[in-house]
Amino acid sequence: MLRNEKRNAALFLGILLLLKDVETLSLSEFFSRSRFLSLVRSSPFASNLLFKIDSSSPNDDDSVKLPLRFLPISGCWALNVILSDEEERDINYYAVIDSGSPFLTAPSAAMDVTMKTGYPSSQEQYGESTGEIAWQRAPYLTILGDSVIMESKDFVVGIVTSQEVLEQSGGFFLGLMEVDDNRPSFLQQVRQGLYSSFTISFSQNYLQLRQGSAIPKGDADSFALVDLKPYGPDLHHFAIDCQEIELVWSDAGVDMVPVTQLSRPTFVVLDTGLTGCIFSESLYRELKQGDDTFLTGLTVSLRTQSKHTMKLSSSKAHWNFSSFQLPWFFNDKEHPHIIALGCTFWENTKELTIDTLSRRAKIVLRE
Repeated sequence: MLRNEKRNAALFLGILLLLKDVETLSLSEFFSRSRFLSLVRSSPFASNLLFKIDSSSPNDDDSVKLPLRFLPISGCWALNVILSDEEERDINYYAVIDSGSPFLTAPSAAMDVTMKTGYPSSQEQYGESTGEIAWQRAPYLTILGDSVIMESKDFVVGIVTSQEVLEQSGGFFLGLMEVDDNRPSFLQQVRQGLYSSFTISFSQNYLQLRQGSAIPKGDADSFALVDLKPYGPDLHHFAIDCQEIELVWSDAGVDMVPVTQLSRPTFVVLDTGLTGCIFSESLYRELKQGDDTFLTGLTVSLRTQSKHTMKLSSSKAHWNFSSFQLPWFFNDKEHPHIIALGCTFWENTKELTIDTLSRRAKIVLRE
């Protein structure tokens, strides 16, 4: 069971979310233990409430579904997380679901409920922003899901101490890249690294974590993930081969560019923590028409295993474009072109599934 009355209040909030009769509740509201138990017993859903607390038992359910909130200003999706210490203090905030990073980050106020680790502070990049992240250890991480409450102990979390990163990135992130070479990732720490696949439903607003493989290697509608590690250190991004680029310019011109015409291989990076779109400087330099024009939209063509072409197009609502030299690579003159696809593309998508075992991705478009 959870340790204190505030955490009991968190359990009660989970039940209310199951009943779908509230959108948000403040966890600062106090519930006595007797009041909490009375409310739990009176709920018809209480018997279905599961606890997954740092367990990797093979008898556990093989997946967990976590409700997301759509953030209309950024166009991203976020998950409610709670960090707690041993003294009944906690911080409750929303973290953007980010397939383009590996870590859970938190606001500076989380310093009050976390402790030092052996990991030194580091410079991390989010979009165009680079700033200092302090690596702390939270005694408890709690996430409320559909019919489940997940709790992890001694969780390593990155505290955003750079105001520039906060202002430029717009928030905090729950990273879904499965591994990092220097620090434990979110997925490595949740339930002892049990989950190896995930689905983000953009249409129904949930994140589903799964044990085992979710996409068979022979799935005709899936995409093979490209291994970027030969190009640079600690490169574990989820990337797919790009077949063609359709560029919409500010002067109403449209260019169709097969990647075979480009000087380097071109990959798209699947990044749900980004609002808009980022080109590596090498790609934009090759495509740019002149100083008086700029990109106002983009469509990328991807080819499934069955050779079917899928087109992902940006939406006008959250289009935001930037291009800069990505500090990812061993050699800045020989690395591949990169297109990072942010939520301006995922708005037109029903769901994204990543399987880190079969090394495949699957994208389902909205009808």
